[in-house]
Amino acid sequence: MALTKSDIPDLLLPGLKAEFALAYKTELDNNQLRERMALRQRELEEARHQVASIRAEGSDAEELKQRLVAAERRAGELARQAERLESELDHTKSKLHMTKLSEALREFDSDEIDIDIEVGADEDDLFEHPVIIRGNGFASHGKVR
Repeated sequence: MALTKSDIPDLLLPGLKAEFALAYKTELDNNQLRERMALRQRELEEARHQVASIRAEGSDAEELKQRLVAAERRAGELARQAERLESELDHTKSKLHMTKLSEALREFDSDEIDIDIEVGADEDDLFEHPVIIRGNGFASHGKVR
């Protein structure tokens, strides 16, 4: 069987149809891949936007951390100041207590207390010669003026 010019289109037609079908299927697959790539590109852009947003918020977080450190430092200063004020208050209360005590003792010393004790001749000597106790525990008699 010899090939003629008229047989060539008939022989090429099934091969061309197969290649066309394969090219058409490849084009459809490529379109699906392009759609998926476009979707992934949009997801990538969204992810980049989220990262940029988080970074911007990260600077806010850094500012909040700095404010927290400053607030903790201020709280420490206030605690020390409260301790100092409590110490001053305790000192002032003790001074007031000592002042009131001193005033009461001065008032007690300045008041003339008149005690009328009737003493006999024997007992009068007791008030003029009181007993003085020394460190060794022995009593000695003597006048105290």
